Amino acid sequence: MSEEGNVDIYPDPNRDIYLNSKLSRVSFEIRYFPLLEIDTDIVIFQKEVRDELPIYTAEKAVKQDPITGLFNEQKIHRFRKEDEELTIIITTTSFSIQVKKYKKFETYREMIKNFTDKFFKKFQGIEKLEFLGLRYINNFEFKIEGSINLTSAMEYFNFGIDSQDILERNIENFQVQQRYIIRDAIFKKFIGLRKDEKFNFYDVRIDLDSNYPNAKIHKVELRSNLNKLHKNIKEVFKTVITEKLKTDVLNKSESQNG
Repeated sequence: MSEEGNVDIYPDPNRDIYLNSKLSRVSFEIRYFPLLEIDTDIVIFQKEVRDELPIYTAEKAVKQDPITGLFNEQKIHRFRKEDEELTIIITTTSFSIQVKKYKKFETYREMIKNFTDKFFKKFQGIEKLEFLGLRYINNFEFKIEGSINLTSAMEYFNFGIDSQDILERNIENFQVQQRYIIRDAIFKKFIGLRKDEKFNFYDVRIDLDSNYPNAKIHKVELRSNLNKLHKNIKEVFKTVITEKLKTDVLNKSESQNG
């Protein structure tokens, strides 16, 4: 596989394909030292993506510079589809791509390549990336009816805490956060369970974030480093879910759903 974005000759044999993915959002982000021409020449980029992302909005907000840590006013440029399934957010220090409909990593990676190629072509002052990050958010809802209660909901996930203690004390709203290093990347894991009293369901959120802060990555190395971040997320996700979740939720067919 080349850094130029050629199609993978050998597909990942360990890639899991779930019939019912519960991904609600996937985000990619890069950061770089301030490039002020982005604000003045953003129309150049718009011409490249207008057919795919026809909706444009801009706003100003006081944000912390991801590189220097200083607070200053930044203009936030948003390009999105009409159905809001795909959004690109650009500032003078960052570029991100967010999707709500996610099929597989290879497709998302090629989308990233497509848009970052256009961005780098128009703003050639960006050579080194100071930050590279990938984030996957999954949301699971379990309607509380029949056999679904706190005990059964806890059987679907490895929360990394004393499940028996949670059950004995009947704690129906909690969250677990961890931060550690995987393959030189910062990994942030958030898992939360919440009971919605009004609509009577349990909501479980799995938020996995893998990133290289202070990366100093050249833009041509983006693809290979993106692959590493995705591998981190995939491996951790497998440790969080149980076989019961795979069988009863992720791989349940339409016929099984009735």
